[in-house]
Amino acid sequence: MDGTAESADETSDGSLGALVSRLGQVLRRAPLQDEDRKGRAIELRLLMSGIEEHGVDAAALIRHGMAGLAWVPVISLLIINADDTTIEDSPLDIDGWMRALLLDTLPVPGSSSSGTGTEPTDANAMSTLIDRAVHLLPTWVLEAPIQDVVTLTPPAPELLQQVTSGGAASGVTEAYRWLWERFGNDDLSKWADESLRLEFQWREQDWQPPFPLDGLTVDRASDPELHVQMAKRWVRGPDLPDQIQLLFQLQDQAIDFLTEQRYTEAAALFEFYLKQTPGDVLARNNLGFCLMPLRPEMALHHLESIRLKTADNPTMTLINVCTALALLGRHGEALERAEYHWQRGPAAAQFGGAYLWRLKDDAIDLVHAPDLRLSLAHLAHGLAQHLNLPDRVRRWRERAEALGATAP
Repeated sequence: MDGTAESADETSDGSLGALVSRLGQVLRRAPLQDEDRKGRAIELRLLMSGIEEHGVDAAALIRHGMAGLAWVPVISLLIINADDTTIEDSPLDIDGWMRALLLDTLPVPGSSSSGTGTEPTDANAMSTLIDRAVHLLPTWVLEAPIQDVVTLTPPAPELLQQVTSGGAASGVTEAYRWLWERFGNDDLSKWADESLRLEFQWREQDWQPPFPLDGLTVDRASDPELHVQMAKRWVRGPDLPDQIQLLFQLQDQAIDFLTEQRYTEAAALFEFYLKQTPGDVLARNNLGFCLMPLRPEMALHHLESIRLKTADNPTMTLINVCTALALLGRHGEALERAEYHWQRGPAAAQFGGAYLWRLKDDAIDLVHAPDLRLSLAHLAHGLAQHLNLPDRVRRWRERAEALGATAP
């Protein structure tokens, strides 16, 4: 699964960058119990206080720069609680949010995890939820009391008109969005167009943000990457549509769930998304990935269905397929798949920044892999060891060493 690695807590130095990064991590996290919601709110307030000590309006940062992170927990919790709106100790006022979003019903994630069919009434409910969420929730973040945003409190009925009529000056929004993406997202390919433009202008000293940056200096070594991303945007066109941005936000939320071993909740997010876009390759890859710990046979079904369609990152999909095969006891087949891909894959190491499952005895661990080709070599090395094939073990060890590391 694509993603950027994060530390559990990087605020020990008290720098603005560390505080903003941690604020994003906590803000996007969907609490699964009411006690978690209260603890999340306390940490958010502490982080906001720390950011304000640096001269940055933390509420404005959340409203204008991090709106998607602020509201994705709402839609995530509505999705995973859709089949039981009376959950004891629920962290979310589901009835209140359904009233706020003018919803009569919620879509229920498919119990079979097949993602191949959807009842018309459920598909309509899911489509309505997405439409209302992407249009109402961002303006709820913008206009509601910041305490309500922090505590995930739905807007009161008398605030609905205000919430649906709010707006923000584009210059303010762009500056705070740039601040969040600069400190909270290392993957420039996922930055907004305006954030890339402001980063370029800031580096060239043609623009200064409306808040202090505590002596932040320009890292010229990363100029080429910035220029490449700006060129790609010029060719590709404007920002990604709301539907794709929502997928990326759900993907980040799923990583949080997987880290907490909430595999069912993580899978439910993509079961939900696939009801409207069943042909989405990335969403189906993510669903298979989330199903891996509990249902490797179903994970393999989803991954095989899109294996030949993942031209953007075939190595990531191949690693996921081989991991599922190994979990099903098909180590020899997994090793042959890895060999076939290696022989026909790119000659250079692949840097992708993806989350993968690492085989460890009879279990798997969630890890972040900066180099997918090296991860494939490590995986195949372990498969060869399991099968007691000394020549294959040596070959894969040499391949890993050639990429600058020693196979485990």
